[in-house]
Amino acid sequence: MSARDDYLARIGTLIRDARQHSGLTQSELATELRTSQSAVNRIEKGQQNLTLEMIARIGTALDSEIVSVGTSSGPSHLRVKGGTQLSGAIDVKSSKNAGVALLCASLLNEGTTILRKVARIEEVNRLLEVLSSIGVRPRWLGDEGDLELVVPAQLDLAAMDEAAARRTRSIADAARRPPANGARYASGDTGRAMAHAAGLVTSGLGVRAIAIDAGGWDHHIGLRWNVASRIEELATNLAAFFTDLGPAADRVTLVTMSEFGRRLRENGANGVDHGYGSCVLLMGAGVKGDVSGVFPGLVQRPLGVMA
Repeated sequence: MSARDDYLARIGTLIRDARQHSGLTQSELATELRTSQSAVNRIEKGQQNLTLEMIARIGTALDSEIVSVGTSSGPSHLRVKGGTQLSGAIDVKSSKNAGVALLCASLLNEGTTILRKVARIEEVNRLLEVLSSIGVRPRWLGDEGDLELVVPAQLDLAAMDEAAARRTRSIADAARRPPANGARYASGDTGRAMAHAAGLVTSGLGVRAIAIDAGGWDHHIGLRWNVASRIEELATNLAAFFTDLGPAADRVTLVTMSEFGRRLRENGANGVDHGYGSCVLLMGAGVKGDVSGVFPGLVQRPLGVMA
């Protein structure tokens, strides 16, 4: 085996392990990368040449840094000697998966641990119920998602809330659930979030409301070239979501809304600036399919402030 083949095989193994850790099949990863399952299979076997762009896309899809370049982040090999009390802070990834892992890792610390900017997602809430039942004292600090965890000297494992633990496992299973009924979400964070939401709805956990933030709409520059792809992505994800729900769609109402409106008048950069008007789209249970409200027209107000 040549040095090149050896590197490809080692990178393929890293990608395979990261994919399995993320709970994705080769087919699901292929969908995220907009390639074929056979191509992913070749990559994992070290039989496919890889560009830096493809490695970066794989890392994003798997929420994992496949290859580290440079040494600016510090040493890659450490030798730790015990017997010394440690304190201080450490920078970590802020993804939702990392947040859940850090909650569990906090049990290794004695005393108080503070996690910065923890995502307030269902997995975190359920896991906090479990930790509280065994004696951990959690407390949210401020509005930035900082979380304080006070771990007792002795955990009371016998008092564990088994129902909350089962819900935690069910939520994790829902997150790994593949889309059903042939649903195909667009690649990206919004598609993954909506697939996760469909898993929670169909899991039987009793979820009543889910909020998803889909950014990338503030086009002060190049509106005509950017907004079309965003609308296509949104439409694809909405259609996939209701296909994925299957019979559960009969009890789900979806609302899309924006935090601000846009103007109609184009600015000097082929974009539009903030305005006052906007619209809300509703889909699903209880929606009859109509237009509500009265458009005030463009005559009574300056064109610049109308959306």
